[in-house]
Amino acid sequence: MKKLISLALAALLLLSLAACGDGPAPSSSGSSGDVSSSAGSSQTDVLSPVTTEEEIRALYGDDASLITSIEAYQGDFLVKLGTDEDCPSLDWVYGQSGIRRRMLWLDEPLIRCEIQEQARIKVITGGPNIYNGVPGFPHVETAALGLAYDEQGRELPYDLYGSPSTTGSSTYWAGAGESYPMGMQGRREAIRSAQIDAGGLTVAFAPLADGSDFTAAYCEIPYTEVGLSEDGMTLTVTMHDTFLSSGTLSKDADLDFLKEYGSLYPESFPAGELAGSCTLIENADLRQDGNSAVLTVTLADGPIHGRNFGDGYYRFTAETGYTGIADTGPYLRVILNATDELFAGN
Repeated sequence: MKKLISLALAALLLLSLAACGDGPAPSSSGSSGDVSSSAGSSQTDVLSPVTTEEEIRALYGDDASLITSIEAYQGDFLVKLGTDEDCPSLDWVYGQSGIRRRMLWLDEPLIRCEIQEQARIKVITGGPNIYNGVPGFPHVETAALGLAYDEQGRELPYDLYGSPSTTGSSTYWAGAGESYPMGMQGRREAIRSAQIDAGGLTVAFAPLADGSDFTAAYCEIPYTEVGLSEDGMTLTVTMHDTFLSSGTLSKDADLDFLKEYGSLYPESFPAGELAGSCTLIENADLRQDGNSAVLTVTLADGPIHGRNFGDGYYRFTAETGYTGIADTGPYLRVILNATDELFAGN
């Protein structure tokens, strides 16, 4: 009996000590009203609706000076940051919450932007890139946030198998009256080959006989402008500082180098009509015009699905590449397409 009483007294003593001990220390994260410090929460738990440009700029703080345009769309805002000369970034700001999400960061200048629906845009971008300043042919970039965030910009549950990428890139098709530059300015080259192919035409380049102005840290075509006439029937490719003749061999020329990089020396590429066949091309004429090689392409005028090719629905795109390692074999390819008015857009 005494043993049971002793055990009971010991238990009471332990309970008393526990009741008199210090409680949990207060949290060091701040006031309990600070929602962002609560476990499992984020800054998106604090929603601050915005309705004006002034409120949008306030969201960016010191970065507000980078904002060049704010476009309202059904209570939300598309914000462009950067300058007209720079390659901008595009943010979507949700009006209901004040949450901002990055949509695109461009490495080429913005040509045109279209809001397609909430948090979904399509842009055309092209021109000098931020890495080497060499202009490229425009292309289409798209961005959509609807599969990743709700209408207030808050994250949606991630579906490993059903959540596709929110960005994409596709071909830009230029139409009548459009002209775009490509390639490196001041780079002197010779035309190694040029021909019509099934989808358009291809021009390849090689070093001049003196071997100058060709090698570089990356492969590139000479500065070239590609454009379609206002009536949509003549495509002109002007290749600056480009020659049909490989020129004369300098006394210190490296014959092994010229051979490796595909020089024409001691021959030249003939002026005149190009060989090859494409149903969209009537003829293509290549000529030397001062320090430029000019390719004039007359497009065919014939029936297609009850229409004429010359109804103004020709369009084109262009791409560059190279056939070998280092700076070997740069080429330009222009691709043509005939489409009806319904499908003429990008």
